Amino acid sequence: MSERLVGKHGPKIQPLLQPGERLLDAVAGIALTVPLRGKIDPTLRVGRRLASQLQGTDKRTNGILCITDQRVLFLRVGLTSIKDLRGQVPRDQVGSLRRVEGVAFTYAVCLTDGSEAAFTGNSHDYVAVATALDLVIDPTTGQAQPQDGSRPD
Repeated sequence: MSERLVGKHGPKIQPLLQPGERLLDAVAGIALTVPLRGKIDPTLRVGRRLASQLQGTDKRTNGILCITDQRVLFLRVGLTSIKDLRGQVPRDQVGSLRRVEGVAFTYAVCLTDGSEAAFTGNSHDYVAVATALDLVIDPTTGQAQPQDGSRPD
């Protein structure tokens, strides 16, 4: 768990959660809806319905990716506060997680409709998100998948 962010922002995130919903982890990141300096994996499928629901529509948005026991949320942040809930998807619509080739510190949350929501973050963030989503990271490919090995449709 990303103790520092959960400890710092947890009390501010809690009012955005539904009754009984538990915050499992929170990582800082930038949601990307456009290529980063033209160097983005050509297979990255952003902008579809679910990806747009998670990321919002701005080109780049500073924020916090939150994983709860029910949803994955992206919150837009300012210097000292959480500004708003930018997007969300139910947890069961997250299929896997992968590192984006050719762009350092970028990973994609792969959603079941085939879209991907791209975020920047360090390797610790990638592991934290995978762990909170109950995904296992394949040491060969680096892709994080469900423990049963199933892939999203």
